[in-house]
Amino acid sequence: MLANENVLTTEGFGVTVTLPNGETKVLLRDVSISLKSGRAIAIVGESGSGKTTLAKAIAGLLPTTMAVDGALSTVGLVGYMFQDAGNALNPTRRAVWQVEEALRALGMPRARRRAAALEYLQRAEVPDVDRYSRRYPHQLSGGLAQRVLLAAVLAANPSILIADEPTSALDVTTQARIATLLRRLVKEENLGMILITHDLTVAAQICDDIAVMHEGELVEQGDTRKILESPQHEYTRKLVGALPHRGLPARMEEKAD
Repeated sequence: MLANENVLTTEGFGVTVTLPNGETKVLLRDVSISLKSGRAIAIVGESGSGKTTLAKAIAGLLPTTMAVDGALSTVGLVGYMFQDAGNALNPTRRAVWQVEEALRALGMPRARRRAAALEYLQRAEVPDVDRYSRRYPHQLSGGLAQRVLLAAVLAANPSILIADEPTSALDVTTQARIATLLRRLVKEENLGMILITHDLTVAAQICDDIAVMHEGELVEQGDTRKILESPQHEYTRKLVGALPHRGLPARMEEKAD
C-alpha cells in the first residue's frame, strides 16, 4: 500500500435498524468521510452517538436487522480490533494460535505459520515472545491481550485498521504505550486507521484528523489540531471543554514545537 492512497470513502452514508415490532429507526444519517493510507482518523462522541455503528458498518459486521444506504467504498481488507481484547480472543487457545489462525485463513502453509505468527507478535510489541506466546488469554494483562489481538489483525494484512476503544480498560501508562504503538504502525505499515473513542486526549495522541458524531450525525470533522484549538460546533466545544486539563495533549504539543 502506497502512502496517501485513498482506502475509504463514505458519501451520504446511513444505517437503519428494523425493530422487533416492525418499525424502523435511523441510527446513522448522511455520514461522509474519507481516509488515506498512512493516516488515522478518530471517530469521537458519547455512548450512543453512532461511532461504533459506523465502524461496524465499514467492517461489514452489522446484524441482518440493520440496513445501509448511501455510498461506501473500501480498498483491501478491513481489520477490526474489538474493545474487549480478552473476550475477542479464543479463551481455549494460546496467544500464538490466535495469530496462526489468521494466517491459516489466508492460506499460509502450516510449516510457515508458527514463525510468521511470532514475527507478528513481535511487531505488536509483545515482550519476551517465546514466553508470552504460549500463554492463554486469561493469563495475559489487558495490555498484552490487546497486543495479541493487534498481532492477529495485522496478520491478515489489512489496508484499514479499526481500533474500537483500544485503551479504555487500560491504566494510563499502558494507554500511552498502546497509543504510541498504533501511531507507529499507521506510519510504518501505511495503514489507514479509524480510532473509535470517547477520549479526545487519546484521539490527539494518535490521529491526524477527528470526526465528531452526535445523535447519529457527523457534526464536525477536520485536522486534529484545528478541532482541539478552534471547535466550531456546540457539541464539539462541549467535548473539548470537558478535557481534564488546559492546553493541547502531549503529542499535539510536540508537533507545535
